[in-house]
Amino acid sequence: MDSQHHWMAHHQTRSIFNLILPGTHNSGAYTIDPQSFAPFTHTWWLGCLGKRFVITQTRSIYQQLLDGIRSLDLRISLHKNTPWVSHTAKLLPLETVLQDVCRFVTHYPTEIIVIRLKGDWGYEPASWDSTVSLFQELCSELLIPVSERGLSIGEMVAKHYKVLLFSDELYNCGLQNCWPSNTWLAERWHDTASLSILKAKLFNDLTTENTTGKFIMTGPILTPTTSFIKHVYMRMLCSCVVVATDDGPVEWSELRDMAKDANSVALGYIRNFKQQISVKNFNILQMDFPSDELISEIISLNTTTT
Repeated sequence: MDSQHHWMAHHQTRSIFNLILPGTHNSGAYTIDPQSFAPFTHTWWLGCLGKRFVITQTRSIYQQLLDGIRSLDLRISLHKNTPWVSHTAKLLPLETVLQDVCRFVTHYPTEIIVIRLKGDWGYEPASWDSTVSLFQELCSELLIPVSERGLSIGEMVAKHYKVLLFSDELYNCGLQNCWPSNTWLAERWHDTASLSILKAKLFNDLTTENTTGKFIMTGPILTPTTSFIKHVYMRMLCSCVVVATDDGPVEWSELRDMAKDANSVALGYIRNFKQQISVKNFNILQMDFPSDELISEIISLNTTTT
């Protein structure tokens, strides 16, 4: 797996826009701040249930990058004027994530990291000033300017440009070298708990040419519905919850179960339709709980696509 640490070293003459990147969805959701569920300590099942649908990863940000992930999805909330990465619950300080990113690109200077950052739904910061200040303090020199988008990866890293940041909020607050998501990024979010619907939409994403002129982000992401979560509430003491879906009963009890089946679909498509999958169609495949095997297969697409 050591080759995953610096896999972009083999693509230095190419543009970052001409690669397919493995990414994580809600990248910071590998941990939860203990205080997030403190109000529910007297109701153990509520805290336990929340964790089933908050956690989307098993590895730290630094470990994700070591394992080949090159796109991070960060949702931000503000607590005592400190920006936190969150996923409904507080996860960890944004500062910790940015320190991991800076440490990684220092150790592996051939690599570029894409960050998509926005407010956590329903918990958006009232002010983005402290988030802007944190980026200015920790990694302003690493941010790739829009004006340099024509450079190859090798040319970018030679200028010490290591981070491509998409964020409407930070762009609107005047953060230099931040790319407005609305202009440059298109996310194909399917918002479904149905495996059959996801299969059809994901196949279309992977094999249909992108005509938007934007950086395209998609992924095998299943979204738990309110009905699904209610089933889990009702059967919390069971080791597995059988939920009625459009595909019939599926044994899922948490996001990890949903991700396992969704990622299996993506892995099958990549292996069986590799010649039809191209960077002309999409740029980032973001995932919950990605396996090393799936990350490797996504990286391998860059040896068959131009």
